[in-house]
Amino acid sequence: MTANTAGAADPIQELMGHRYPASDDPTLAESDMVMKGGITSGVVYPLATCELAKRYRFRNLGGSSAGGIAAAFAAVAETNRDGKGFNVLAGLPRELGSQLEWLFQPSNGTRPLHRVLLAFIHPDRKGLQKYGLAYLTALVAAWPGALAGTLAIGVPWLWSLLLTGGTPHSGSDWFDVLRGGWIGLVLSLLVGGSLGALVWLALGGLRGVTENGYGLCRGSAGRAWPANRPASTSRSSTEPFTDWMHDALCRIAEAPRARVLTVGDLWGAEARHRYDDARDAGRDIGEAVTAANPDVRLEMMTTNVTHCRPARLPFENELYLFCREELAGYFPPPVVDHIVASGRAALDERNGDEPWRCPLHPGVELLHVPEPPEFPVVMTVRMTLSFPGLISAVPLYAVDYSLASPKPVRCWFSDGGVSSNFPIHFFDSLWPRRPTFGISLSPYHDEHQESDVYLPAPGRARVARVRPTESLGGFVAALLDTLQNWSDEGQSMLPGYRDRIVDIHHTDDEGGMNLSMSEDTIKKLSLRGLAAARELLDNFDFETHRWIRYRTAMGQLDRSMHDLAARYDADLPGGLHGYRMFVSTYGPTARNYKERRSWVPAAVKRTDALLSFAGRGEDGVVAGVDPDFTPGSPNPRPELRTTPRF
Repeated sequence: MTANTAGAADPIQELMGHRYPASDDPTLAESDMVMKGGITSGVVYPLATCELAKRYRFRNLGGSSAGGIAAAFAAVAETNRDGKGFNVLAGLPRELGSQLEWLFQPSNGTRPLHRVLLAFIHPDRKGLQKYGLAYLTALVAAWPGALAGTLAIGVPWLWSLLLTGGTPHSGSDWFDVLRGGWIGLVLSLLVGGSLGALVWLALGGLRGVTENGYGLCRGSAGRAWPANRPASTSRSSTEPFTDWMHDALCRIAEAPRARVLTVGDLWGAEARHRYDDARDAGRDIGEAVTAANPDVRLEMMTTNVTHCRPARLPFENELYLFCREELAGYFPPPVVDHIVASGRAALDERNGDEPWRCPLHPGVELLHVPEPPEFPVVMTVRMTLSFPGLISAVPLYAVDYSLASPKPVRCWFSDGGVSSNFPIHFFDSLWPRRPTFGISLSPYHDEHQESDVYLPAPGRARVARVRPTESLGGFVAALLDTLQNWSDEGQSMLPGYRDRIVDIHHTDDEGGMNLSMSEDTIKKLSLRGLAAARELLDNFDFETHRWIRYRTAMGQLDRSMHDLAARYDADLPGGLHGYRMFVSTYGPTARNYKERRSWVPAAVKRTDALLSFAGRGEDGVVAGVDPDFTPGSPNPRPELRTTPRF
């Protein structure tokens, strides 16, 4: 499908002025939504969200990187559905069209590298023109190094010319010497300047990027954050991206600029009370979040690079601590003040409840990261949007209790897309009560060049993600892509997933690292998001989706129960008891989870009843049952297995 804007002279203006259904409108269906990361590709999401909001009320929203930004904006707009939430959201593509490049502001120590990056990725220049611009920018950005290199190589070359030709005694002698070696002299100056600039940029850039949290842009003015919103959108007044996102969230919520919107604000008051009651009853954070049953739930992915694993935001554990001095450079002061006020003291129980202190800021006490209801929305967004190299990682701490003397270890949180760029598994259920739409981003496919968006019909395969592998560079790029995206791509190909994922296509000059996209390009991308939403509204069939999920889920349960039934009564090799006898005999003496004495016989009885689904009778014999859900279930066949909650 191509991006069709028929029916409105200006689709953006129409959505900005649209009267969206009220939150209590009985005709509103419910949906969840997950959006893929892609740095600047996130401009496709605002119009898609607003178009879907005409028919659906969002309950669960999530994503990674730029998809996480879109999820946060959509969640706040949903909570302000009865105000102007979606109207403000619809206007963001226009705002980004005039400010996008200016949002990514470097720190002082990374400014030279940032200039070279912008020159290299400039969308209006190709080939030699692009490399030439980057080269000249590097010479200017690193002029002290270029000058040093020029002198280091140019002067010896000139001196060698003089020694070879004899000492010049007149102007004509100088002219003859230089005329005979001018090509070599020019080349030596170019080589010297280039090497000098390269070394200067490399040494200074590595130091600057490392000191800046492994990125060019930290994203906030920190303590210099202005309390008043800038009066214009000029380059000099555009705020860094974290501060801009904080302000945009407040505008969507129609809240004061200094207001810190929290995940609990999205939940609603009753959900927050249910959460508090569950915590008071001793439930852990994850269980309390489930018990809260939020009105609008926001989740996104980040990556704990230090621990080499993904993490879901807001955190559902009490593992992480923070230093207020470090975070002061990452967020506006109201956000930092809120985190400090909401953070519980982190105490060393093995050392007389002494507070843990920051290893880098002696005397500054570490605090626990706020629990979900008090977790700032802008903090979830910032922690998922930390594209390596471009955007600084966010530092938190975790106490390493495996050491003889436990101590806080600094953990760097980078882009959610590093571990899961399209977490389509978010909000998934064997028995979905509402659709979970996925909006993905991919290059144009060779066989679908005419399609701006693509949604597979029920029973049809999703267009495979294809990377060119005809060259060594292409093969290496495809390997890296596979390392990053294999899990998400595999999940997206399954029946019950692929039929609810709409792909938005883009060229190499659109989205991604193209920070300097023109207003026209940004508008074209945002209109493709609108087309993707209309594709879902027109062609997604929830009844067919539910049937596919039923057949898939029952097939998974059938296989799993048959496997358990086959092993439940039979003894294991080596004379070990089968599982039924093992549970009956070991359970009463187990102390691992402090089960009550009556728990084990009740557990055996329930397991027996469960296995009747697989045809196991009271005598332990497994007979055939009808219908058999396995044959004819949708392909490719998924697996029911235990995985970590990421």
